[in-house]
Amino acid sequence: MGSLTKYMDQKIMLANVTWTNEVNEDSLGTTSFVGDGSTQFIDVTAINRCVGFMKLGRKTYIIDKECMEG
Repeated sequence: MGSLTKYMDQKIMLANVTWTNEVNEDSLGTTSFVGDGSTQFIDVTAINRCVGFMKLGRKTYIIDKECMEG
């Protein structure tokens, strides 16, 4: 998931992130996508929050507690 890197005497934690393809929202507000996009290493301080994923068939649904709380 992450690795600790030292750069110019500073320790930086990196995360390997897989981006999604286009995210769609249905009439109930459920968000999903089909397929993954590119991967990229980013600084973990850029991560805003944690979400979950549930794959059903070809679609992957995004479970975001912050959006569910309304």
